[in-house]
Amino acid sequence: MKAMNDKEFTERLWANPGDTSPQFREALGHSDARLDAYSKALAFESLLEKSLKIPAPATNLEQRLLQIPDLARMDRHALPAAANDESVIRRLLPVAALLLLALGLGAYLKPDSNAELARDLFSHVYAETPYMNPDGDYSLDTVNTQLGQVVGAHLEASPATESLQVSFVKDCYVAKQIAMHFVLHGNNGDVNVMLLPEQVSGAEFTISDEQFNGIVSPASRGTLVVIGNKQEPIAEYSSLLSSNLGWEY
Repeated sequence: MKAMNDKEFTERLWANPGDTSPQFREALGHSDARLDAYSKALAFESLLEKSLKIPAPATNLEQRLLQIPDLARMDRHALPAAANDESVIRRLLPVAALLLLALGLGAYLKPDSNAELARDLFSHVYAETPYMNPDGDYSLDTVNTQLGQVVGAHLEASPATESLQVSFVKDCYVAKQIAMHFVLHGNNGDVNVMLLPEQVSGAEFTISDEQFNGIVSPASRGTLVVIGNKQEPIAEYSSLLSSNLGWEY
């Protein structure tokens, strides 16, 4: 069996810290550095699961929301009066309460697909960080060549885009699709940019963990992801990139 190198080990670790395959377990024991990375990955996984955990609804949630009187116990003489009440709104309150309950519980209990996406994105950034070259320098033409080949997109040439300092460019597999990942020199650190060829959300939303903040934005033919440290103005980068993003097809 071929020994697992450090790059493959790191990618597999952050993709699935709970990997129990014999090959992964064997590779884990090859160095103290790998054991340390493994401990950090498990700690991050635990923290992320706690922050994204959806609490169970209270057992009396339905009663608190509805508070509908038991009609079977109402005085039979009161029913005609209630039926003849001229207030349409009052007569529709029970129906409205039921609809609100259905919609509210549906939203409350619906699994958060955005949380799963956030987990994939952050795990990918952590897995790739050791292999990024802070001294790399890629031109806009080079970035666009790879963007076009992988996701069919490009950044329009402008003073703003040409001034971007790109230190890392690589195709990657994230959110169950082949995407492009490139890294910019930000004001306070690296800014990770991922461009996915498919839309994964109908609206823009933010993500965060203890180290990074991120913005996930639907584009006309894909999804733009920008992730940076807590001090980085990632909204500015997201706006700049989205306004200069074009598609080949």
